[in-house]
Amino acid sequence: MKHTVRIVGLSSFLLLFPLLALADQFTGFQNPLSSNSVFDIINNVTAFLQPFAAAVVVIMILVGAFQILTGNPSQITTGRKTILWAVIGFAIIFLTPIIIGAIQEFFK
Repeated sequence: MKHTVRIVGLSSFLLLFPLLALADQFTGFQNPLSSNSVFDIINNVTAFLQPFAAAVVVIMILVGAFQILTGNPSQITTGRKTILWAVIGFAIIFLTPIIIGAIQEFFK
C-alpha cells in the first residue's frame, strides 16, 4: 500500500511540476516587493529598519551609561564597550545605503 501511494504521489508530482513554470501566465502574479533588484530591496529594508535601529541605539547607550554609573571597574569597561558597539552598529545601519550605492555603481 505504501509503495502504491509513493508511486502515485511521485507520478502526480512529475506530471504537474511543469505546470508550475506556467503559473505566472494563469494567475497574473505581480511582484509583491515593488522592486526589481537586490539593491532596491536592501535599501527598502534598511529604510524600514533605521527608526528601530535608532531606538535600539538609544536604549543601548542608556544601558551602557547605567553600567558605567555602577562604579565597578569591570562594569565601567563593559559599559564603555556597550556604548562603543551601539555606536558602531548605528553607523553601519545608517551607512548601508551609501555602501549599497557604491557597490551598485561598481557593478554598473
